[in-house]
Amino acid sequence: MSTAVADAEHLLAAAHALRDALVPAGTRLADPHTHLGLDEDGRSLAVDDLLASMAQSRVERAYVFPLNEPDRRPRYEAPNDRVLEWAAGSDGRLVPLARLDLDDDPLVELRRCLAKGARGVKLHPRAQAFRVDDDRLDPVFALAEEERLPILIHAGRGMPPIGAHLARVAERHPGAILILAHAAIIDQEAIAGLMAGLPNVLFDTSTWSPLDIAGILELVPPEQVIWASDVPYGSHLSSILAAGVALEEHGASDELRRAVLGGTTLGLM
Repeated sequence: MSTAVADAEHLLAAAHALRDALVPAGTRLADPHTHLGLDEDGRSLAVDDLLASMAQSRVERAYVFPLNEPDRRPRYEAPNDRVLEWAAGSDGRLVPLARLDLDDDPLVELRRCLAKGARGVKLHPRAQAFRVDDDRLDPVFALAEEERLPILIHAGRGMPPIGAHLARVAERHPGAILILAHAAIIDQEAIAGLMAGLPNVLFDTSTWSPLDIAGILELVPPEQVIWASDVPYGSHLSSILAAGVALEEHGASDELRRAVLGGTTLGLM
């Protein structure tokens, strides 16, 4: 074995040991933010690789949805069907979300996917170029509110601030379960100011810096924060470490850590 390989294995073992130290006994890890398929940007992830990564990091269950697939038209039907099929063969480890496009009958596609086993919604206002408070999405939010389905919304880099738009959605649909991805870093302080304390709004920790996680933990009650990986753009191991370190610095109790790292997400599934 080469020195480089030995050093890498040593570092990986140390990372796993640190993860074990940061994750309290009895924690049931659950990931609300994973993708499958092939993205137009070239990133891809196969279902077997996702399940293997989950097993290696002891992740019990995960919400999953399609990447921004080249064959997404019409209505994201083909990518959604692939994810639904992969989830159906995962022994319950993968819980599918329907990815929707505002410009292509989103309510029709949501109802179709729900009938085939979907348990929530993914909205990506940057990739699909829409505003989350567009009136045409109201029926989607209303149905999700009625059925108590989580709606995962991209709130990361690459688009204008969306705090005011999200506030209008929350006002129109006060019972809708909103998961704001990437710790809402696109407009974190403003969004946190509007959403802090709302029991139906959660912030996932799929960010590129532990500082963003530390920031959201200071801005909203930590009960509103849930760990997420964003694989394949993130990794299970590194995202658990980032969230674990932020929770350690925050002085979180073991009970709170168990909730952030999976308990709250499992309660939605």
